[in-house]
Amino acid sequence: MGVRLFPRSNVEINNLFAMKIGFLGTGLMGQAMVERLLSAQVSMIAYNRTKSKLDTLKEAGAEIANSPIEAIQASNCLILMLANADAIKEVILSENVASSLTNRTVIQMGTISPSQSREIQKAVTEKDGDYLNQRHIWSIDLDRFANGWLDFASQ
Repeated sequence: MGVRLFPRSNVEINNLFAMKIGFLGTGLMGQAMVERLLSAQVSMIAYNRTKSKLDTLKEAGAEIANSPIEAIQASNCLILMLANADAIKEVILSENVASSLTNRTVIQMGTISPSQSREIQKAVTEKDGDYLNQRHIWSIDLDRFANGWLDFASQ
């Protein structure tokens, strides 16, 4: 048994690359991140509201979810790279989806305000999920991503 990232989490550090990660939001940044994780042999299930943005990820080996709830239920840990706080609320905090967050670790990586992050954290933890706001440091250098680099800023 490894070290848990959060008290209720089913994500252990020693099995991080053995689990399935759900990735919600596969625009420019999200797609590059999923492709890099796939190249490192990480099992991925991806969801995007615009389905055409999933085509190249499916070809690269990602499982494709038809709904956010499908991605949440099939994964241990979720990474969110959604456009804004409203998109996060729409995708994971709707009434029929939020209950699936129990025992899931949600890593929010999009650009939202600290107050929005606290509001989303509260909603996730009320459903017995864990929440980490781990913003990426924006860069348009996709070559860095392809070579395994992604810079983070914790909040």
